[in-house]
Amino acid sequence: MALALSTLDATSHAIAANLGLPWKSTGADRDGSALLAYENEADPTRILHITLRPVFGGRTIALRLSCNGVHINGTTGQWTEGPYTWNTGTDLPSDDTDTDPAALIADVIRDRLLPASIRKPRHVGDECG
Repeated sequence: MALALSTLDATSHAIAANLGLPWKSTGADRDGSALLAYENEADPTRILHITLRPVFGGRTIALRLSCNGVHINGTTGQWTEGPYTWNTGTDLPSDDTDTDPAALIADVIRDRLLPASIRKPRHVGDECG
């Protein structure tokens, strides 16, 4: 399975729907990426953006979380402020299964990327401290 640029817009909207409100998709850009935005109405200074970009012919999805605001650093235990970015990626299944790419990508965002906005890990998938 590969994510074609022609389906990126629809897939990004499906990912936002899978993540639930207040996630929104701004759709696909001309540069071959799509942006998901989370805006916290209770704290408008804290904004999360996730960029997704198909690479290697759409067989791999590169994900980048950009976050501004204040969060607790899990490594130091101190409150830190400012813009942060974390990156990860996921391979799409190579066979023609009925796997929904939007659900798979949303799971990666939920399980591996969003925890980084809560605390600063040493690497994506870090389960320590």
